[in-house]
Amino acid sequence: MNTCRPLWALLTLAWVVGSASAGSVRYLGPDEGSGSCRAVVVEGCALAHTGQLLPVDQQGNLIGETAVDAQLAQVLFNLEAALAAAGSATEHLVKLNLYVDSPRTADAVRKLFAKRFRKPVLPAMSWVCTPLAHPKALVALDAVAIVPGEGPGHVVRKRCESFAGDRRFADVAVLPRGETIYVCSVPAQGDSAAATAKALEMLMRTIGPLGLDHSHVVQWKVFLNAMDRASAVREQMASLFSGVLGPPGVLVESVSETPGMIELIAFAPAKVSTSAPAEPVSFLAPPGTKPSPLGSPLARVLADQRIYISGLYADQPARGEAQVRSVFSALEEIAKQSGTDLRHMVKATYYVADKEAEAALERLGAEYFDRARAPVSSKVMVHGVGLSDRSITLDMIAVPR
Repeated sequence: MNTCRPLWALLTLAWVVGSASAGSVRYLGPDEGSGSCRAVVVEGCALAHTGQLLPVDQQGNLIGETAVDAQLAQVLFNLEAALAAAGSATEHLVKLNLYVDSPRTADAVRKLFAKRFRKPVLPAMSWVCTPLAHPKALVALDAVAIVPGEGPGHVVRKRCESFAGDRRFADVAVLPRGETIYVCSVPAQGDSAAATAKALEMLMRTIGPLGLDHSHVVQWKVFLNAMDRASAVREQMASLFSGVLGPPGVLVESVSETPGMIELIAFAPAKVSTSAPAEPVSFLAPPGTKPSPLGSPLARVLADQRIYISGLYADQPARGEAQVRSVFSALEEIAKQSGTDLRHMVKATYYVADKEAEAALERLGAEYFDRARAPVSSKVMVHGVGLSDRSITLDMIAVPR
């Protein structure tokens, strides 16, 4: 039986900011037309990270086969259940990553969110167009939310029984307060499953010297070259976490011939932190890796404050370099308002939907970033970026200057 709340109840609920006893959250640059804000600053909080939540019920049935509003209502119901399992709730949301089948769906979801999310709680949001693991799903999301209280001292992973999912993986995991590692792999050759295996091997070699293993992983995101290979990719991920409940995950289809990229978020307990970086973030190049103009291989974050920046777009339709410069101008502006700058961006996902924007991004990266302090990044060629007349968006995480 579908236990989803009525759509009107989900879309008209008025929210009040919940305060965590161990931290705070600030919402900057509200855009009530989309129910979001430009950035969210979080301090002194454990953070719940969900997996990619689909519009399915407890039996695995898709809800609302062709109806965006019904699918979104089920996704939000699943979100509430997942966060509750982690000791959080939707009034503690700080970031939503949206996955939609088309810009048209994105536009419809924004209108619904404008009714759902009201001041003062307006989470940061990012958008990408991708096929989803359920072939008839129109919308999915993953989320970050604060966990009130002191939070746990180690990574906690939870399954949620309110909706169907892969029982080998958690639906939500809690990133404790303390040091965080952001790391991503380079593209690997081969089909999605083989490329995932190669990327996983590289990532575990990268975090191993820090004293970390699979138990420290909070969330994974895989970019695969065909969503119909999702099951094979999940098998590769499950093999790493054999015998334990794996962390929540996200799947995004890339149109690149060599996807095979994985992003990981991991927790570094104090006992394995060999030394404290002088700044709130340090960028490391483990043996066999090297920084690029767009991204460092690994970022080690000590700061107890994070800045989640919404997916940014050019202020008007443009091509190539003009679009990229407009996006970076917007990034510099919101960074300044948030108390940070480009030297303190720690994680970036660049979604591009045409070759001209991709080439401009690669060419201009060195102009905007210090090569030694470029964020850990994934540059992904995708079907769309959530707006029909744009072809690039930036999704960033930062720390204060």
